[in-house]
Amino acid sequence: MLERGVLDDAPSARHPFWGVHATVAVLPGELFSVETFYLGRGRPSVTYGDVDGREVRHAFGVRVFGQTEGGFEYIGHALAQFGTVGDARILAWGLAGGLWQRLPFAPLRLGVRADALSGDGRADDGRVSTFHPYFPNQTFFSALPLFYPSNLFEVHPLVQWELDAVTMEAGCVFFFRQSVHDAVYTAPGGILVPPSVSDARYTGAQLSVSLGYRVTRHFTFSTEYSHVAAGPSLRAVTGGDVDFLGTWTTFTY
Repeated sequence: MLERGVLDDAPSARHPFWGVHATVAVLPGELFSVETFYLGRGRPSVTYGDVDGREVRHAFGVRVFGQTEGGFEYIGHALAQFGTVGDARILAWGLAGGLWQRLPFAPLRLGVRADALSGDGRADDGRVSTFHPYFPNQTFFSALPLFYPSNLFEVHPLVQWELDAVTMEAGCVFFFRQSVHDAVYTAPGGILVPPSVSDARYTGAQLSVSLGYRVTRHFTFSTEYSHVAAGPSLRAVTGGDVDFLGTWTTFTY
């Protein structure tokens, strides 16, 4: 029986989100473009270690991107975050980027992505340095959303193959903590490894292989396997490696 109101999201002044952005094509032919943006968000109650309270966070960022006729693509982001959590000040930062090259002799696209997102350096100093990604794509690293994009360094070499209706992607992400005095976070922002449990910087490596088949213009079948080789900090809470296998179908219209 349908329960009314479950999926009816009403406007809420307790979770405001606002912003503005501008994009400029600096060079012709999609060679070089620049986007600048400001995004603000308020949350009624959050917790970062020993700090909790209402959060108001402001993010200022710039994005550069482009591609050449030879199949080379690039993108880079830089962000700075300010605001308050309760009585504590926010000062966080984030860097992200990616490089891609499409091979002229095969339907392959080789690439590498990397992120550096700040973590809190010291408790009880009246400052929160944990980067908050606002509304992240939980499947950005893989379909297994074990790691959350806060307090981390990661590098992600990968390859994509596409031929007619079949696509494949394979890659491996290597995760490290940016600050060993902050936690390892998991979706949707909770603590996976508290800093009191482990002070190891290396978290683990996640190998993923995904396969997609476009049955029709509206219907796609996908499957993915991921294996997480636990590093010292992750092993402190999981006790070992993690495996994941998932399948799903997508209908678009």
